[in-house]
Amino acid sequence: LAAGETQRFDVYADIKEVPSASVETVINPVAIVDKVVAIGALTANSATSETDVNLQSAYIANAGNLTVSVDSSTPHGRQLVMGARNIELAKFKFTSGTSEDVVISSITLSDLMGMPRGTINDLNNIRLVTSTTQIGGTVPQFSLTDGFDSTTYPPGPGKYAHAKFPGLNLRVPRNSSVVLTVLANITGYDDGGTSSSTHRMVLLPDFNGPAEGTLESITAVGATSGVSMTGNL
Repeated sequence: LAAGETQRFDVYADIKEVPSASVETVINPVAIVDKVVAIGALTANSATSETDVNLQSAYIANAGNLTVSVDSSTPHGRQLVMGARNIELAKFKFTSGTSEDVVISSITLSDLMGMPRGTINDLNNIRLVTSTTQIGGTVPQFSLTDGFDSTTYPPGPGKYAHAKFPGLNLRVPRNSSVVLTVLANITGYDDGGTSSSTHRMVLLPDFNGPAEGTLESITAVGATSGVSMTGNL
């Protein structure tokens, strides 16, 4: 170093894929400058420093996680009037872990239609809303694309149809929950609705059902880690 000059050194290290602690590891300090050996360029006198210098602390956490459950305030099964609008069909709670915020980018909601009377025409204008805001767009009706019949796939039996909500940016803060309410209109008889049909809103671990390949109902990433997660359903 020239006389009066300052030099900065950046310290880099790799972090293990799986930290030793289940939630968070604290490294305090992350590194210690234990000793610097130097001599004067002109005098050759020792300029060595053996004074410890503690650097900043570091916090290493596992990637976050997301758990999805039916909220305790979800509506109970009941009779609905054909032609009714803005009906609450279900409430789902999305809970993040303690490590980081989670950002949800897509949700595929499934309708378990009772057979033989349930059809995709029975519900329209499906929406997802928080307590104050609609999340994503409005889906005109459930679709049989990727849908399937099943007598064994839980919580069957019935026919599954899907409403897809892509392009979301729903942030669930760490160690907290967001509740989404499913709203829809009940199609009137003159518009193709079916009386005596039954419908149950579900989020499936694999909305592709028994078909080859897995299609997750939820796509999300850790806001800090960028690690993909699909929600523990």
